[in-house]
Amino acid sequence: MKVNSGKGSTNVELQIQKTAVKKSQEHVRTAPKPTDSGDKVQISRAGSEIARAKEVINNQPDVRVEKVRQAKRQVDEGTYKVDSGKVADKIVRENILDEIL
Repeated sequence: MKVNSGKGSTNVELQIQKTAVKKSQEHVRTAPKPTDSGDKVQISRAGSEIARAKEVINNQPDVRVEKVRQAKRQVDEGTYKVDSGKVADKIVRENILDEIL
């Protein structure tokens, strides 16, 4: 076996590289070809309804513009009322859900 001195690759390294390339090419050639096995995908009625619901939700605006305008107007006019009971209830509910999930 001849070994090159210096920066070049050895014959062994070249042989290993050639073997690796050859094996990868053989793998590609021997890979099974897909066949038409007649498999079909059917989406259940519930799945279809879920897909439609997602589509409707995705087509809704992220912000309810009229609701935001109304809140801004009330804040500007000083008539916006905060129901502290509702706020506290939602805080508690979110914390409970965070603990459960």
